[in-house]
Amino acid sequence: MGRAGAAKGGGAQAARRSPAKREDDGPSRCGSGPGGRLPDGRDEDARDAARDDAGSCGRQRRAPAQARRGRARDARPAPGRGRGGALAGAKLPDVEVYDLADLKSGRRLAPIDPNRPGYGDFFDLTKALLTFYRERFGRESYDGKGARLAVILNDMSCGGSLHDATVECLRFSETWSGKKTGGVVYEFSGIPRAPDYLAHEFQHAVTCACSSLDYDKTDQAALHESLSDVFAITFRHWLSAQAAPAPIDWRFGSQTAKIVPPSGLQKPCTRNLDAPGDVDAWEAGRSSIGAVTPADSAYAASLVPSHAFRRVTARLGEDKDAAKAIDEAARVWYAALASPEMKNVHTIQAFADLTASAAQALEKAGAGAPPALLDAVRGGWSEVGVAAAPGPLQNPALIAALVAKPTGFA
Repeated sequence: MGRAGAAKGGGAQAARRSPAKREDDGPSRCGSGPGGRLPDGRDEDARDAARDDAGSCGRQRRAPAQARRGRARDARPAPGRGRGGALAGAKLPDVEVYDLADLKSGRRLAPIDPNRPGYGDFFDLTKALLTFYRERFGRESYDGKGARLAVILNDMSCGGSLHDATVECLRFSETWSGKKTGGVVYEFSGIPRAPDYLAHEFQHAVTCACSSLDYDKTDQAALHESLSDVFAITFRHWLSAQAAPAPIDWRFGSQTAKIVPPSGLQKPCTRNLDAPGDVDAWEAGRSSIGAVTPADSAYAASLVPSHAFRRVTARLGEDKDAAKAIDEAARVWYAALASPEMKNVHTIQAFADLTASAAQALEKAGAGAPPALLDAVRGGWSEVGVAAAPGPLQNPALIAALVAKPTGFA
């Protein structure tokens, strides 16, 4: 649940370390991906060279032609969707899914394979994810331009999941266990059916396309991780809300990952955005900016902006209409992320200010509802010790497009 890719000028080693990694942090969620060959047959050295040419996120890199074959099953919006305006009936971006064992041959997985029935679920889930970004935000794939999405499954070296920016693909291990010092065992299962983990890694790619965040700096990596958690939770709730109204589960990884310490008592989620210090989560974090220390990992610090998002959702009426509240909050976060000003954001404070600017712009354009959108956003940030100050936002077309979309997932 991290991303691989060097900071600008970071060299080959930059993609091989987690932010603020310590010996007792457990398995890395932001490694460099597996050794050996890539989808097009290149080796790791070739990838390192490509990464150094690509810049901070490597976001302009594409896997060459051999890895650009195939389509997702039935590349149309899922049944019951379709409020995406003119794009609602358009073909979704291409998706190629590979098993790690098949990379050398370039063979991709088929959407329907009687020998691998679980992968059909993964194709459907990926299609739903692309539909979600199109329908809710008008975004076509991670780059906003309809780029194909490559996914590698059964990659046991990735520590569960990661976004590999060096060749622009998502890597997942379907089942995985890793022991850390002290006898703690981390376990993943059901990755092909895990909407929050899929969306988390995809959002890393979106963030790379929209920002210049340096993942080798802990505070900037924390913002990267927070954005991925926030949109992952929103996507998972969007899926569940299609069936019936339901409360929001703010526990990232609650259906996928668990930790088994020597005591044998399981910890059933990765992070808890509602209760950052939750002792039943893999990674307890900070609930206010003043509590963050230089020794904290990016994952611990990420819970500050994540908890702010959760508090904004509460202020927008989560107790009355959870789907509408989280959709309104996510729209503010996306408006900030996709604005040109995001390229200059390198701190949590700066991002908080940008979300306030986005809320102000949306409210002025007609998206405000009691309680006022800007007040809700500033209030949510204030609960984590951040004073968010709005300013001008230079993206009127995006604001107009977002305002035109009805809120809520019904």
